[in-house]
Amino acid sequence: MKTRLLLTILLIAASLAALGQTRKVQALDKLKVTCTEESLISKDYKVTKDGLILVDFLGAVDVAGLTEAEVADKLSKKLVEDRILKKATMSVAIVGDAPAKPDTNPGTSPETKPVTDPGAKTETPENPPAQPTAHPVKVSGAVKTPGDVTFQTGLKLSEVVKKAVPLEDVDLTKVAVKSADGSIQSIDLTQPSADLLLKPGDEVLLVLVPGEVTVMGGVVRPGAVKMAEGMTAKKAIEAVGGFTALAVKKKVGVERPGQAIQYLDFTQPNADMLLTAKDKIVVGVVETRAYIQVDGAVRNPGYVVLGPETKLSDAIQAAGGLDPRARADRIMITSADTPKPRVVNFKEIEQGYAGDIALKIGDKVSVPGAKRDKNVGTKVAIGVAAFWFLFGR
Repeated sequence: MKTRLLLTILLIAASLAALGQTRKVQALDKLKVTCTEESLISKDYKVTKDGLILVDFLGAVDVAGLTEAEVADKLSKKLVEDRILKKATMSVAIVGDAPAKPDTNPGTSPETKPVTDPGAKTETPENPPAQPTAHPVKVSGAVKTPGDVTFQTGLKLSEVVKKAVPLEDVDLTKVAVKSADGSIQSIDLTQPSADLLLKPGDEVLLVLVPGEVTVMGGVVRPGAVKMAEGMTAKKAIEAVGGFTALAVKKKVGVERPGQAIQYLDFTQPNADMLLTAKDKIVVGVVETRAYIQVDGAVRNPGYVVLGPETKLSDAIQAAGGLDPRARADRIMITSADTPKPRVVNFKEIEQGYAGDIALKIGDKVSVPGAKRDKNVGTKVAIGVAAFWFLFGR
């Protein structure tokens, strides 16, 4: 008998435990929400009569009828899908039950109601029952004071944004308004005619203007580059036209607010790093200019600037390019340390059959022209004399 009683008690306890594990959220419950990645979300929330909780950054979320695990999963997915967090580790616990409903069991004794004197005057209460309040408008994103704004009839979007105090770099041309039905509008608040009357439960999200990075120094077009997903130092430099001939690629600085300068060696193939908004890339240039001489069959013979990585093709281009009569297969490079000229077939370099040649201080590039026949004048004179002898007399 005792054994049966013990088994019965254990079964009842297990059933109660299982019921506790599958307990579903009801209106007026109190939930303890914890987010590992964002402390502002971690707090206690009270479920409204409509089964909603007002979560920071998300607004109203319907949780009625869900288990604790299902609520946590729903919040996690919504935070990631709305791009508020890259990862959201959530936990939810019911810490306060909804108030118990009045006992309507017919078997219980009904409450004794006071007998009202028919002749007595009925007094009207001085304070009538409060009307249900409308859901507030929620503001989040690039503002100094995110949170709820009490809804009033005639509440405008511009008024809500002003109360929230937008950040300096906010993009007022793309203010998102999410209605309770899930529809989203993008409003340009720089146009007064675009102002919008808000409804209860609307969510307003403000974002920052897309960031920029600045590229300075030895690049073709120094200036600002708009940030894009996956923007790197190499891509930013390419966006401004790449390095100039005088750029110092070996030590390119990346300045980031509040951090030490990082240096990249772009003479190495894998040199690169991801950028963030307001980064500044500084490309040094050669401080002392050196020159090399390019003469012969080029359009602008003379001296051209020698950069740290100037090659033969760079020098010829700087001299205006080859003259039409140039013998590109017989270009000579004379170095200060090697008296004997080096003969280079530049056609092979242009066609990709040979590598370009790096030049150094003291080098001289000579481009020969097409050979002129020295006997042309003599041959012409003899021809003229013969013609006159035969037909001129």
